[in-house]
Amino acid sequence: MPHLPERSEKVCLNCKADLIGRFCHICGQENVEPKEGFWHMVTHFVFDLFHFDGKFLSTLKYLLFKPGYLSKEHLIGKRASYLHPIRMYVFTSAFFFLIFFNFFQKGEKEINGPNRAEQAKNELQNSKKEVLQVLKMTSVIKNSKLTDSLRKKLATIEDDINLLNRDTANFIKLKTLESDNANNINIKIDDKDIQLTSLRVYDSIQQSLPNDKKDGFFLKIWKWQIIALKESHHNNSKELGKAIIERFVHMYPQVMFSSLPLVSLILLLLYIRRKNFYYADHLVFTIHFICASFIYILFGLVIDKMYHTVIGRDIPFFTIIMLFLLVYYLFRAMYNFYGQSISKTILKTCLLIVINFISVIPLVFGLFIIISIFTTH
Repeated sequence: MPHLPERSEKVCLNCKADLIGRFCHICGQENVEPKEGFWHMVTHFVFDLFHFDGKFLSTLKYLLFKPGYLSKEHLIGKRASYLHPIRMYVFTSAFFFLIFFNFFQKGEKEINGPNRAEQAKNELQNSKKEVLQVLKMTSVIKNSKLTDSLRKKLATIEDDINLLNRDTANFIKLKTLESDNANNINIKIDDKDIQLTSLRVYDSIQQSLPNDKKDGFFLKIWKWQIIALKESHHNNSKELGKAIIERFVHMYPQVMFSSLPLVSLILLLLYIRRKNFYYADHLVFTIHFICASFIYILFGLVIDKMYHTVIGRDIPFFTIIMLFLLVYYLFRAMYNFYGQSISKTILKTCLLIVINFISVIPLVFGLFIIISIFTTH
């Protein structure tokens, strides 16, 4: 690329260090005239872009086709020729999830008016059954205000059912769906299950119970959140489940990032006797494996999408093939990086996968599912 003329003064404009040569040995800035034209800015941008791409492509080549090589190079200190693992992870994960969310995430069509009205009728029938079931427990609850409230609610539900039976267009006039829908939350009174209908009903029942039978603090928060979610989704379990899953899927980048330290900890325990490996080394290995997984999965999604577009159906056993490919990649990476025998590496690869499935995945996924539930609107 064309360079700006070098300054005659041998003092760095950035850090004021004395210079020997064209570049500062302290901060690395080039000692050139500070004024640059538009064309030079364009060529400088292109040069930096292709310089980064060249470094990225060489890193990508070793990442995909020489499992464990980059981690080993990082371990022995050869780092300048490759992208730093953190930069590699940020770039590949951002690219993967950008493509995934925009092109591969499957959505469902919204429920149209007639179907929604029919669904509302079913919800109302279920609500009626639940209210009747709670009314049967009035002898246990012994709360006249609650009983009167439930009877009024039952009358409102029956009015709404008659309204829909006359004309499904009356869906927008339903009073029940505007206020407190029935929600399938169970509590126990004298070892009997009672289905709750709304936050108001739940609170009334809780107030009527003796202290030793009331829900605890955390259980109460959990039930409040579930009831509120069901009310906001018109007691439609399918819509609610879809909303929670969609929220969880959009949190998947955080899920993957949060799992990195835990997987690295498992590797540390599996290779506890290898004193030349530190926790940071296992973390670098994990990051490289996750980056490679992102790229292979994305490549597989593209192939599957193309096949589905041309043939009209998914590739048989494609998911199983991709799974075996990633397992084989993990084995090769561990074999090359840790340098143990094939039999030991196979054993530790299997242990790593099993431990992840029984501990890391349930822990991290469970935590983020709970977060998804409490952050879904």
